[in-house]
Amino acid sequence: MSKPSVLIIGGGVFGTSTAYHLIQRGYTNVTVVDRFAAPSRDSAGTDLNKVIRADYPNPYYAQLGLETLGVWKDPDSLFKGLYRESGWIMGGHEETNQWLENAKDLAEKKGRQGVEYLDVERIREKWPALTGEFPGWTNLYSPQAGWVPSGQALLRMAKAAEKNGAKYITGHAGQINELVYEDGTCKGAVAANGEIHRADKVIVAAGAGLPALVEGARTDVRAETSVICVMKLEPHEIEKYKDIPIIDDFEQGIIFPPDENGLIKLCSVRLVTNYFNHVHSGASVLHSVGDYPFDGCPRELEVEIRKFVREMIPELADRPFVHTRQCWDGMASDLNFRICPYPDTKNLYIATAGSNHGFKFLPIIGKYVVDLLEDSLDSGLKNLWSWKFGKKPDDFQDPHPFPRRDLNELTVPESYLRDIEEKANINSQFSFLAGADDSTALSDTSQFSPTTEASHIKELCPAEIFIQKLTDISALLHPYIQTESCQQLRVGEAGEFVPFRLKSEDGGSQMLVKLPSEKQAMHLLRIFEGANSEYHWFLRQRFRDRIRQTYSQPTSYVDDRNWFCQLSLVLALGQALEKEPKQESEETNDPWDFNQPSTPLDLFGQAVSLFIISETLTLENLETLNLMAYYCHFTNRPKAAVIYISQSVALSRLLQLDDPEIYQPKISERQDSKSRCITKEHMLRLWWTTVCLDKTLASELEMTPVDLSPSLELPLPSSEGLSPEDEEEFFDLELLLAEIRS
Repeated sequence: MSKPSVLIIGGGVFGTSTAYHLIQRGYTNVTVVDRFAAPSRDSAGTDLNKVIRADYPNPYYAQLGLETLGVWKDPDSLFKGLYRESGWIMGGHEETNQWLENAKDLAEKKGRQGVEYLDVERIREKWPALTGEFPGWTNLYSPQAGWVPSGQALLRMAKAAEKNGAKYITGHAGQINELVYEDGTCKGAVAANGEIHRADKVIVAAGAGLPALVEGARTDVRAETSVICVMKLEPHEIEKYKDIPIIDDFEQGIIFPPDENGLIKLCSVRLVTNYFNHVHSGASVLHSVGDYPFDGCPRELEVEIRKFVREMIPELADRPFVHTRQCWDGMASDLNFRICPYPDTKNLYIATAGSNHGFKFLPIIGKYVVDLLEDSLDSGLKNLWSWKFGKKPDDFQDPHPFPRRDLNELTVPESYLRDIEEKANINSQFSFLAGADDSTALSDTSQFSPTTEASHIKELCPAEIFIQKLTDISALLHPYIQTESCQQLRVGEAGEFVPFRLKSEDGGSQMLVKLPSEKQAMHLLRIFEGANSEYHWFLRQRFRDRIRQTYSQPTSYVDDRNWFCQLSLVLALGQALEKEPKQESEETNDPWDFNQPSTPLDLFGQAVSLFIISETLTLENLETLNLMAYYCHFTNRPKAAVIYISQSVALSRLLQLDDPEIYQPKISERQDSKSRCITKEHMLRLWWTTVCLDKTLASELEMTPVDLSPSLELPLPSSEGLSPEDEEEFFDLELLLAEIRS
């Protein structure tokens, strides 16, 4: 009897593990759909690192913890080399001390050695770098615990599942908007591009996305976020802190030891909801990174995180953060996973609700999901992970009891404001003033009339209200912005484009280049950057500055056809990522649909016609070839993609980017050290991006990569020597490293 087809909605921890184990069990028709390619950027598991431990007061999770710990430690497993055993300290206070005591009792019953309480003196004796007072803490230490670079692990398992036969669908074709039901049976799901994915069995592994997708699931699961903040040590500091344990204060936050790049991750455990979302009434839903790429750390939580650090390592408490983000997860009402059939619906299964402790089970959790499908799941686990309809057991213990706050109660991060300001195209009539009058009311839109000279936008206010008011103001100032409260405003023509006339190479007639308007171009750039941060494509700030100059001074680059080629490629990718091409018969009235100009712009074709390589080779040539290869890959032209990436590899060798010597300091160099550091890191990341693209494209066609053996002496990308401002030039380092190591 043939095995059923399976559709998995969500490419995070539960979805990836399930796909992998389905393939291991002989299923041949397994499809994973997600808005993002692996590792999914909306997954809580796509992170710098996560805790691996077996300390639980619940015997089922304690046993599963020991099982998964064995896989992480196994030198022959898929995850070999990722686990770092650092031990961890669990910090309790009045409301969480009983959780610690129950976990310790269970560890003793299981015969686990070394689980013990430590006072402050013992902590300082074992780890001299921990100089804080730990005021009011009860500290339980467990030596058999550690961490893994979670984004790398998730990517590794997803690649293995795909290599062995699982099909991954991403972009708008993988972004699921609703499920398909027929006579009480789930038949599949509808994607953002209208495509319907059908299967015999549908598994929703959407994490924080579940409450928006399945309305009835809101009884048991809500979206909540912790906040991640990363600080960077100087090279000479890494040795001092490298042996500290993970410290998890259940009422404040978590600190990890530094990784090989000197990055220390902090995580607030004071969780935040998103009920004020305007769409899903009564539900806390995901704040997707695809829609809110600049979500960072609200000011209130930053203050609390720094207080937490000050209690352990005072000298790091005021260290600048090099990165902050929100990490959304599906939180079950009783913090138990939901791995069960969905009530009253045939062929629909839930496998999600990691509840901020699911990642550690990545290697094994999919095995139990497959057991559920095959009706062989252990009865105890079946009861533990069943649908509860919002009920909690009488002895329920929340290890993170700090009262929840909603996003709309917290202060907007400054980086978020800058992005919103750019999106809304606010002009100089309005400014963000930190000292604005706190009495300014936000309930009356009329006060924001363009003629009100004294009006100011208040920065310290609830985030969602702020954004809505900011957009309303923009609508009053700019006729191409449309909002709910400004329905009558005229929207600009979707088909508008800006012409540029370039000088020809031979002095003949000029070349006409057409680009979208500046507003549309910046919109498409954000889409491209948001969806493709696993590779390094170009220097981001410089690229953005060149776009602005191109539109503000139209003649500034009329001699540079390669720049217009590269810009056309990025915008073409933005269009392709935003929405797959429609059939000729389809129509749209969506004013924000930039893929439906009245005279369609073939941006990729334009880019190809502009591309030229002279005898003077440049890094820009390499950037352009990589973009061409990726565009063909994304639009399902794998053979053309391989041709372009082959040229990229050849060009990078001609530029000697594979030579370790060029990355060594030279006395004769005249560039200032900062510029030199950025340039060399840019060259290095371009080389590794080329290698990774070559490997990925060759794998899809079952070919041998062009670059068979990258030099073992070539350094890996790092942030060493880069200031936080410099790092803004680059795409996500951890995701690139994960691609390199996969």
